[in-house]
Amino acid sequence: TYLLLERTFKTLFENQDFFDLDLKIRIIVVGDDYPNIEELRPIFEGYSVEFYNINQGDALRNMNTTNSIKWMQAVQRSKIFALEKSLEEYNDYDYLMTSADDDLYLGNKIRTTIEYIKKYNEPDFVYCLGKHVNGRILPKCYDANNLMLNFPEPSNCICSGTFYKISNKNFILFLINQRKMKWSNVLAFLR
Repeated sequence: TYLLLERTFKTLFENQDFFDLDLKIRIIVVGDDYPNIEELRPIFEGYSVEFYNINQGDALRNMNTTNSIKWMQAVQRSKIFALEKSLEEYNDYDYLMTSADDDLYLGNKIRTTIEYIKKYNEPDFVYCLGKHVNGRILPKCYDANNLMLNFPEPSNCICSGTFYKISNKNFILFLINQRKMKWSNVLAFLR
């Protein structure tokens, strides 16, 4: 995890110049039953960072289920935690960006997303092009001329690298409840 997360972080921040942007960055690292989470601290040297180890002794990866369920659903509780934490403690921030520890970002991801946010009237949710290791590119299709016509359908977007507008509390609460319901369904399936 250390090397993967370090590589992901570098693609977001290394050799990036944010000085001309009015940008305040707070990093939240959520470990899913990751008891040595403090070992990750050197990756974020110079940045404001908080570490949380959740689901101790209860990670989905250790449950008796298929790998596809683990891969598709393991992120649910981490996403719920991050969304709830953003509502509780980060009211003075505009957006929450989420990422997995093994993502690679190209094209000045943060700067480019901020430009789109400004250009398209500060949307509640921003997602972007992603390429899976199997070569599949999501979204498979989108309207490049009018980006406002693109809606994030579950089968046509990726979860990582997304931005959520924190000030829209109703939207964030909806997402939290939706994810909790999905997690409840996963638990029912496992039972």
